[in-house]
Amino acid sequence: MKHIICSGCSFTRAGRLNINVTSDNFLKEDEQRGDSNEFNYYPHWIQTLHPETNVINLGSVTNDNKTIARSIIYKIEKLKKQEIPLNDISVIVQWSSFYRNSFFVSPSKQKENQKLKLPQDRGRWSDENSHINDFVEEKTNLGEHGYYFLTGGFGMGHVKNPIKDFAELYLGHLHSYEERLLSFLETIVMLQMYLKSNGIKYKMFNIANNFSDTYVLNCINGGGFPDFKPTGGKHNQMYEIIKNKYIPNTWNDKMEYFSNPYLKYYYDMIDWDSFWFYEEENNHKYGGVTEWAIKNFDINDPNKDVNFRNALFMEQIIRDNKEYTEDNLIDIYEDWRCPLGHVSARMYKLFTQNVISKWNLF
Repeated sequence: MKHIICSGCSFTRAGRLNINVTSDNFLKEDEQRGDSNEFNYYPHWIQTLHPETNVINLGSVTNDNKTIARSIIYKIEKLKKQEIPLNDISVIVQWSSFYRNSFFVSPSKQKENQKLKLPQDRGRWSDENSHINDFVEEKTNLGEHGYYFLTGGFGMGHVKNPIKDFAELYLGHLHSYEERLLSFLETIVMLQMYLKSNGIKYKMFNIANNFSDTYVLNCINGGGFPDFKPTGGKHNQMYEIIKNKYIPNTWNDKMEYFSNPYLKYYYDMIDWDSFWFYEEENNHKYGGVTEWAIKNFDINDPNKDVNFRNALFMEQIIRDNKEYTEDNLIDIYEDWRCPLGHVSARMYKLFTQNVISKWNLF
């Protein structure tokens, strides 16, 4: 049997790995949790469309890229101990924003400072366990062997863990686009080397463009995610993005952020053939699933699935409870200030059918 490991952030799964969700049998588990099919992202569709495979979903909300890579390596080493043949393992990596970071909190530090200990309310989504990844399976209690505190986009007002104070100090004194890009490139190279050394087939794609100058600067200014800013539109930004399929023009970006020699030698080591990018000649390079979804979304698609509202982003289903039509687009987006959300289940189904299923992984 082919085992396909998927790892990423909330664009891979809406749950906290091994806190309130696990990696195996996730279709049944999500159904028992009461999650609607609106949260069916690409691992769900791979498992549904390719039932002969065993999909292992390591996605976890707020993940940074190092934690995504760590969880993949951990799971592969577990499968090796189960004597799963390496040529029966494939990996799909959904890289999150390069902007994110994480910090490991050891058991000794938890003992030293009781405020760092995790509450033991496994199975429940809570602010007490927000921005946490404790992906190891060999544990009785949460944080027993340590855990990762995840910065996300540094929107930590709801977070209870006191490490957020340190994260904000780091943000003010050390965080920079060079520092974050260096970590991202290093993580890519490290994971590619590991997968190649084990002869494991893999493919990588981005949540959104992580490499163009335009996006790097917009991520730093926009709190961790690209801020699409259409100009000259009659309505708000979201309306223009949906209606006119707008994504920024990055075709002639000079990639100057990667010329720093601390970054460049990692950049030059990357196997770019292992990446999938959405590209559009004379308009966009290095696009991710977000750009693909915007460009492939059809407001008036007559073949839309009966079980899915015709949405581009999952948040629009939850917040608006409306379908897109020419008449209500303006009303739906009057209050939207952030133009990007999680790619909807319907668009992920199309992405899995038209993009992922064509990769040489199955």
